[in-house]
Amino acid sequence: MRYRKDIEGLRAIAVLSVMAYHALGEAAHNSWISGGLVGVDVFFVISGYLITSILLREKDRGSLSLQSFYIRRIKRIIPTLLTVVGVSFIVGWIYFLPKSLQSLAESGISSLFFFSNIWFFFEDSYTAQASMLKPLLHTWSLSIEEQFYLIFPLLFILPIKKQYISLVIILLLISSLTATVLYSASSPDQVFYLPHFRAWQLLLGSLAALIHQHKPLCFSAASGALFSGIGLSILLLSFYFLGAGTPGYYKLLPTLGTFLIILSSYSGNITQKILSLQPLRYIGLLSYSLYLWHMPLWAFARYRYDELSLSTHLILLALCFGLAIITYTLIEMPIRKAKPKHNKIILAGLAGVTGILISIFFITINNAGFPQRLGKAVSLFENLDGQLINPIDNKSCNNRELHELCSFNSETPYRLVLIGDSHANAISSSIFKLAKKFGYGFIQSTQNSCPHIKNSFEAGALDDTASELCHSRLAVINDFLDTKRDIVIFSARLMNSANTERQNNPAVYENKKNSLVLTLENLKRRSLGLITIGPTPELNYSLPYQVHKELRSLPAELIAQKFKQSKAYAIDAEEFSQQAAALQSAYNSITIERYRQISPQAIFCDNSVCRTHNDFQLYYYDTNHLSIYGAEALNKNIEVAVRELSR
Repeated sequence: MRYRKDIEGLRAIAVLSVMAYHALGEAAHNSWISGGLVGVDVFFVISGYLITSILLREKDRGSLSLQSFYIRRIKRIIPTLLTVVGVSFIVGWIYFLPKSLQSLAESGISSLFFFSNIWFFFEDSYTAQASMLKPLLHTWSLSIEEQFYLIFPLLFILPIKKQYISLVIILLLISSLTATVLYSASSPDQVFYLPHFRAWQLLLGSLAALIHQHKPLCFSAASGALFSGIGLSILLLSFYFLGAGTPGYYKLLPTLGTFLIILSSYSGNITQKILSLQPLRYIGLLSYSLYLWHMPLWAFARYRYDELSLSTHLILLALCFGLAIITYTLIEMPIRKAKPKHNKIILAGLAGVTGILISIFFITINNAGFPQRLGKAVSLFENLDGQLINPIDNKSCNNRELHELCSFNSETPYRLVLIGDSHANAISSSIFKLAKKFGYGFIQSTQNSCPHIKNSFEAGALDDTASELCHSRLAVINDFLDTKRDIVIFSARLMNSANTERQNNPAVYENKKNSLVLTLENLKRRSLGLITIGPTPELNYSLPYQVHKELRSLPAELIAQKFKQSKAYAIDAEEFSQQAAALQSAYNSITIERYRQISPQAIFCDNSVCRTHNDFQLYYYDTNHLSIYGAEALNKNIEVAVRELSR
């Protein structure tokens, strides 16, 4: 297979688009680079083409060896990956809170064993804001490639003719693409992360390699120029028009564009002259190192700073290129070009470094991220950072299917039924403790971004399918409520949405307000009593991260004093009162008996500020969710309301 200068240019375009997308973060969704993740699709097609071309060439020569193939892959992938993962952990040790460091160690293990796509699939959606704080999130694509490389070469060692290999590849491609089309709407995260939904992109590259084996099927010079131009146009337009949340089958456009460029491999056409320009080729050569370095750099920067200025982005870009050049020059190329006689030494060294890192990661996980790193400040951050789980009797009761809702002691005379979104889940463990204290049963139905109320204010942007599933929960809850023993506790993040609607769409606001009131009153009619919790004051930054950033460098003996004296973390009470007025108006409209509202404003706020912490406990675990300490601060008022409604 001859060297393809234009493919290096394609790699450059792909890596630069992904870097731009991750640099812009959440703003990328509405920017000129909204489809920046299309760069990953380009990489998949290129990888499928190159690997198949190599396997076909070696099969034709009779020199195909799986051992040699896998050794080349190890020498190509592992050294730079070990470097980036190791450096990321060192930086995480310095800056990360305990649970974040623990999560980094877990993702480090998944990255080095090439199952990080599976690991991150079970965490947040890729497009969630929190994903931009995960330094190794981008290794999901590397894991998919390596999973493909582990299985795909086996097809070429079978004693079958090349045309049958082609037939198998075409059938697998069609099957994978069909599955992607069928599941894109209902299971977008699966389609994004899982290898059988991505295989068609790699196999399309394989198909291009197979077509190149049959010269009569290749484009002529004139048609090649036309189709490569069409391919490049499709690809560039995809970066602008295809957002991160675009259904998976739309990725057929940039993937097909890449396929056309690769297939029309005539050096004389204008597209390939553009892609073969020396600056693009050089960036293409650095693309693997650039790809690995860019995500940790921007993730750590976002963790460390509230906002990234233009100058910060430029510094990160320069640092990314600097690190990529260093690793490419001193690590990647020397090991790739090392003579076969040195393979045993190289493999032993890589295995040793991998073993050391894996051991460190497991020790970090077993020690819960080493909270003692934070000295006397450790109690500030216990149970605050990381995923919101709030286990109840060692169970995670959030986001459960309706037939698997957490239910405890359901046969008791009274039950506390907690419903709502992640704000309700944030207080779930404290409500469960309250139920145990009273000897009551407890049922939890909470789902992220799902307040369980149709046609009302919603904090999360749910697609049609998710919204329908969300609203179906309310009907099921209504069916099992008991008017003689159930006290419903409702909490959801509705304040900002209600405030926005009242300002921009007064008529829509009134309709949604009425829907909320009617739904809550109906819940009361089907139960013994109703308690609503909210609106909750919100910050515009993550409280634990902010406190950690400002206090981490102080001497241990000054941390407590500095924290107690600080008013920087307070919320302006008047501003919050204005924001909460729209939702508060809805709660005030509930006129039924046996209803109580628990207002965090009355608990956390005075005339000037709303407190976000006490002497050494933070009331929030991020920007808007109450921590276990914030939830406990509400408990006294909730307990009084439960006693009154139980009479």
